[in-house]
Amino acid sequence: MIEVRGLGVRVPGFTLSSATFSVPAGAVCVVTGPTGAGKTTLLETIAGVRHAASGSVRLDGRDVTALAPEERHVGLVYQAGWLFPHLDVRGNVCYGSADATLATALIELLHIAPLLSKPVAMLSGGERQLVALARAMARAPRTLLLDEPFAAMDSTLRAAVRATVLQWAASRGVTTMLVTHDLHEAALDGSLQLRVQDGVVTGTF
Repeated sequence: MIEVRGLGVRVPGFTLSSATFSVPAGAVCVVTGPTGAGKTTLLETIAGVRHAASGSVRLDGRDVTALAPEERHVGLVYQAGWLFPHLDVRGNVCYGSADATLATALIELLHIAPLLSKPVAMLSGGERQLVALARAMARAPRTLLLDEPFAAMDSTLRAAVRATVLQWAASRGVTTMLVTHDLHEAALDGSLQLRVQDGVVTGTF
């Protein structure tokens, strides 16, 4: 469960105003809004990458506002699919994984076994996103924050991977927030909806 209360964030040239919303445990929340509205900033603050200027963040009933990212049990995936350049694909997926069995299962689930020995510099944008997803999921997070993680994939692969990731999260009771500009993703059945615009967060719950 994600509980955000009066959350305010200040970054150079931008302020995210006091945001208040809840995402029930195991639910999917789709986040939309124009470029530069504050969607990534919101996810980064929930993950602990950015510090909150005001308000609080609670994950599964625990106040994590002052905790470091590694103490929050959160998986965060960016659109760029940031990977460790000094590690190959296997090294990236296994980095910080909860256990080898889970990492292996995710490699099979996301069909990235053919990429395992590749250096990340040789990966396409879509392949980078697949590896970044596997790495985040291999940490066995309780909360999964996805910042346009399928954007570099073609439409067929995108739909398949999106369904796979969300089914995996649902099966494990992982609370998920998905930032997207894709109209099909924005209209996911059963999802909660948040919109971020000009630093203001509104919801349709």
